[in-house]
Amino acid sequence: MARVKYTDLKLSAEFKRDYVQGLALFSFFFILVAEVSLAISIPWYLGRENAMASEVARLNLFSEFDGLRYNVTAGIKNSKNPLYTAELKVAKWDLDKTADYLRAHQKQLTDEEVAEMRKRVRSMYGAIARKRGQSSISCENVLTTAKFVDSVIPKSKGKNHGK
Repeated sequence: MARVKYTDLKLSAEFKRDYVQGLALFSFFFILVAEVSLAISIPWYLGRENAMASEVARLNLFSEFDGLRYNVTAGIKNSKNPLYTAELKVAKWDLDKTADYLRAHQKQLTDEEVAEMRKRVRSMYGAIARKRGQSSISCENVLTTAKFVDSVIPKSKGKNHGK
């Protein structure tokens, strides 16, 4: 067996120490870069997810809106009640004007406006679906004026009306 000198052992230990030290420094800087990149990318990713969620809400609004327009058009074609048909024609005109506005300004809509529009579309769709052409959507009020007319016109006193 060959005898190992003390200096050889010392060099061997220094080499191992430099290797471990280099690995530790590399690991430290790798972890540091990873943490900084996560600190930057997480808010960016969450902002992107929020943008995607608002885009999905906007697409759902357009889908529900187009479905409502389709149902109104079908209701006009299938309705036998003239008052209901007239109401649906007015609703269709309003929906067409709103569709033009949405196409022109869809990028400027805020999340609150999209949510409000979706709520209104659902309520309108519900009102139309409840009636289904059986009766009109609006309530028909009959104005009786007899009480007011009688209070203004004096009552007659006999055959000659007061002469």
